[in-house]
Amino acid sequence: MEIHLSGLTPSRMVHFVIDNGEHRPAVITKVHTREGVVNLTVFAAETTDFENGTPLFMAFSVLFDNIDKKPGTWHWSERVE
Repeated sequence: MEIHLSGLTPSRMVHFVIDNGEHRPAVITKVHTREGVVNLTVFAAETTDFENGTPLFMAFSVLFDNIDKKPGTWHWSERVE
């Protein structure tokens, strides 16, 4: 299976999967490897998204998962049809 990571650069918008399985927008702040390990700044959609109710969450060394989209991973944003 081919992984499409072209365009993987800081400032790119992606989705981060939070603990309840919902997706939140995030900005790549650092790219660690070509295999998709990145640091992210994740934006909350609700005050209950993150433990202390903050509007932002920093996620470090986050793995790419465009198939299962497990909590704690990131993937490219889905297109709206």
